[in-house]
Amino acid sequence: MEYLIILDKGLSSRILYKETMRVLEGLGKIEEIGGRKIFTPNDPKQKIVGVIDHMSLMLTEEGRTLKQEMDLTSSYMVTLKRKYRVS
Repeated sequence: MEYLIILDKGLSSRILYKETMRVLEGLGKIEEIGGRKIFTPNDPKQKIVGVIDHMSLMLTEEGRTLKQEMDLTSSYMVTLKRKYRVS
């Protein structure tokens, strides 16, 4: 699994975000600079791509509906893209 990391378990938006951050910490360094968190990859040529298969199988938490959980997941993925350059 040198090039591919698979999270093969039930995921909620919170768990997905937490697991993605754990993976990023292993692939580089996250620093806070000027009040902003910046991700610096160990390998600047490396591309980090996240793929979610079957969002309809997401776990729901905190009383959210599946639609709300999917929307929150989408929002988290946009945050990961903007802050940490995860496609």
